[in-house]
Amino acid sequence: MKYLLSFILFFLFQSALVQASTDSKDLDKKYQHLKVFSDVLYTIEKAYVREVSSEKLVQGAVKGMMKELDPHSHFLPAKQLKVFKQEATGQFSGLGLELAIKNKQPIILSVLEDSPASKAGMRAGQIILQINNKKTTGLNREEISNLLKSRRGKKFNITVKDPNSKKNHQMQLRAEIVSFKSVSYKDIGDQFLYVRINAFTERTLREVRKIMNRHKNLKGFILDLRGNPGGLLESAIQVADLFIKKGTIVSIKGRLKDYEQVFQAHSSEAFINFPMIVLIDTYSASAAEILAGALKENKRAMLLGRKSFGKGSVQSLIHLDQGNAVKLTVAHYYTPNGNSIHEKGIEPHIELKQSLPSDQSKPVQFTSKEDMDFQQAFSFLKMFRYFNPVSNQSSGL
Repeated sequence: MKYLLSFILFFLFQSALVQASTDSKDLDKKYQHLKVFSDVLYTIEKAYVREVSSEKLVQGAVKGMMKELDPHSHFLPAKQLKVFKQEATGQFSGLGLELAIKNKQPIILSVLEDSPASKAGMRAGQIILQINNKKTTGLNREEISNLLKSRRGKKFNITVKDPNSKKNHQMQLRAEIVSFKSVSYKDIGDQFLYVRINAFTERTLREVRKIMNRHKNLKGFILDLRGNPGGLLESAIQVADLFIKKGTIVSIKGRLKDYEQVFQAHSSEAFINFPMIVLIDTYSASAAEILAGALKENKRAMLLGRKSFGKGSVQSLIHLDQGNAVKLTVAHYYTPNGNSIHEKGIEPHIELKQSLPSDQSKPVQFTSKEDMDFQQAFSFLKMFRYFNPVSNQSSGL
């Protein structure tokens, strides 16, 4: 253990030498902070009531350090990194929930169709209070996700609360192999098309492009991003490029110039010759907000719904030794007009009131008669046939 302590302290001190200011006072201060870590680690190993592995202590220290940053920065040990990569393919073992942290509480952003969570009646907007009797307030997103992820068949007791309600609900769920479609669509007749993107994965661009190529000469198009928690940045940029002929899609600005970038539309196959409406809500987040903001500020689409979630920070997956990684916030997203998304969200052109289903124990089915957002979007879209407003992108919106 003494050799490990010496190595850690030496490594950290060398890092401080490289990164610290040439001012000797700054260097001394950094060394003092690093010595605190070494002293605590040594004291625990020497005097704690039971023996604890050095690996567990160091990983715990790293996780605590990441927790001081923001809810979206995490340390991913090798096993968790494997699960993280698996989710991007669209299949994993779990309950079918996508979460975000707001006011130090986990909020459900979306619930996958036909998942254990959906079958139990969980809905976007609910706050998770407890998972198997463990309180969740103050935990970061990764810690809560770890409590929920499991092998197939594991049982969970989860306590949730509806927003603006004092009543709690106890739910029992069992983990299953969860598969989800990144994209679904519906031909709504008379050359009108509805496409819903549930989350941005590696397959999203291919699926959207295939759907659009099947439907020529459209009179109108509804893109549904409600409850879309985000996903892969590259995927959202690629989809935006399908509908914008020219202009900025999104820009990224960070403390380091390495993470600054501007993404421009350049697709020669852009689908621009029809009016387009985008549906967003309080639970449209991250990559979904990037796409919505790009379509809005390039005047390609009209946005209907409610102000989006406001998750506009950029996480970079940085691989470390021994199969570990850190998911680190390195920058923020900005819309084509230079507006920050983070903690501000995207405002729709037309705000729609939240409608509740007649049976609140069941979620509203998208495009159903009870889906008032969709019904209003469809009404607007049909009006464009007669008024035919003009934009800088097409003869559509």
